[in-house]
Amino acid sequence: ALEIAIAQRNVELAELAREAFRFQISAKVRRAYYDLIAGQQIVEARSDQAGSAKIFVESARRRVESGYGSDFESMKSQAELIAADKALLQARNRITTARVELNALMGRPPADPLNVTGNLENVPPRGSRADFVALALARNPAIRTQMRQAELAGLNLRSTRFGRRPDFAVGPSLEYTKDEQTFGVTATLALPLWDRKKGEIATATAEQQKAIAAIEKTRTEVLAEGTKATANLESAKSQLALYSPAFLDSLKAFAAQAEQGYAQNTTTLLIYLDAKRTYFDTRADYYEALANVAGHRAELESAVGVPLDSNP
Repeated sequence: ALEIAIAQRNVELAELAREAFRFQISAKVRRAYYDLIAGQQIVEARSDQAGSAKIFVESARRRVESGYGSDFESMKSQAELIAADKALLQARNRITTARVELNALMGRPPADPLNVTGNLENVPPRGSRADFVALALARNPAIRTQMRQAELAGLNLRSTRFGRRPDFAVGPSLEYTKDEQTFGVTATLALPLWDRKKGEIATATAEQQKAIAAIEKTRTEVLAEGTKATANLESAKSQLALYSPAFLDSLKAFAAQAEQGYAQNTTTLLIYLDAKRTYFDTRADYYEALANVAGHRAELESAVGVPLDSNP
């Protein structure tokens, strides 16, 4: 029964190791997916900015030709287009990096095309800091592994203590000679009798104590990682909340108004440029804030060790 129990603990440890490995891979896949979705949204914003900059270049050219604009206006429009194209290239490179990582995690060739859909609007998970910490302490594979290892160390100690008993055996014997058959009883006893596996028992005891101490050490580490990840997520959610839908809608309307005013010569060049730049930069910052929440959610899942439910 003792050998069976030891074998069962070894099987459980192997299963826990496999479970932990699969979860960490899935957590990396989710994080790469979040990065890819965020990159696509930022590319969309930067593409709109580049398109607007091209319209500005053409508008400035016509204004200069008609005598309503200056050479500075033309040069400024080209500089704005360069800045917009640069931001767009950086955003596209972010998509490329995320796609390569996601392909690699899924066992696909890194350069293969990959189409993903989705958004990050409902990424923040349900629950409080206390909920996440309690879940980590109860379900984290690292803690469960250490507990199984402590149980295994205890079983190994029992097995070693059991082995200190003298190896004594009794059995029948039968001998044949030319004229007779002899029946008898034989007994065997391992020598020396004073070898009671004291060294092995001391080693097994130390291993058990080490395994028990490792449980508390792992609990402390998981608690620290979970607390830190929860704090990071709460901070990211607070930053995201700064970008209210009403503010984003108002900013978009203001940028459109400035663009119309510039076309009708009722808005100055500087006001127009500042309004457009503020709108596109804020839009990109909003998507970055969403990506930050998603990234810290993935960090929290890795610390907890199990997937988390998203907000409906």
